[in-house]
Amino acid sequence: MRGMFLQAERRKYSRELTLCCTATLLWALIGPHALFAQFTTASLSGTVVDPSGGAVPGATVTVQNSGTAFSRATKTGSSGDYLFPSLPVGEYVLTVTKSGFQTYEQKGIVLTVNRSATQIVTLQMGRETQEVTSW
Repeated sequence: MRGMFLQAERRKYSRELTLCCTATLLWALIGPHALFAQFTTASLSGTVVDPSGGAVPGATVTVQNSGTAFSRATKTGSSGDYLFPSLPVGEYVLTVTKSGFQTYEQKGIVLTVNRSATQIVTLQMGRETQEVTSW
């Protein structure tokens, strides 16, 4: 009787060991590829300056995906820098606004997987876009 019990335990242990080894092998073959496939983002950074090259802090920087209308906005730091660390890949429109400067718009910025793009923006002095209504 005890011999039958030991054989059953060995078979159970053998099945568990086989299952564990199979799962480990599958993870080793497929797991890393699944992890890499999840990185479908890119980053966009840059600096906003005035015509003399001075930093423009506090400017509003907006990116909008041309195909999906996904958008993000941020403000430039004290040195005029901005960063969008994780944007879905695609084609974007970059818009920069700041009181006392003309609105800047750059179309056709293409972001690709795991790449960093840099866009230096020079804002021109002047008024922002004005809307005129006639009565």
